[in-house]
Amino acid sequence: MVVVVGALATVAAVIAFRSRAVVSAYSPCFMAAVVAVGIAAGATAQRYEDRPGRPAPAVTGEAGCRSGGDSGECADTGG
Repeated sequence: MVVVVGALATVAAVIAFRSRAVVSAYSPCFMAAVVAVGIAAGATAQRYEDRPGRPAPAVTGEAGCRSGGDSGECADTGG
């Protein structure tokens, strides 16, 4: 979806430049640049999340308990 918006903004900018409406072309150019930066930032963040060797988050407290019953209902204790 983001790529489509960026492509439409680029097409609008090209049309505006070809019709010599330079001032009107600034807005789609800015939108295309914002979309490109957003795609690059998203790809960088995803690459950071997907890299191997990241430790799993530590389990603190009784995170596995499903109800307020006894300790036999807690998943992290094996009961």
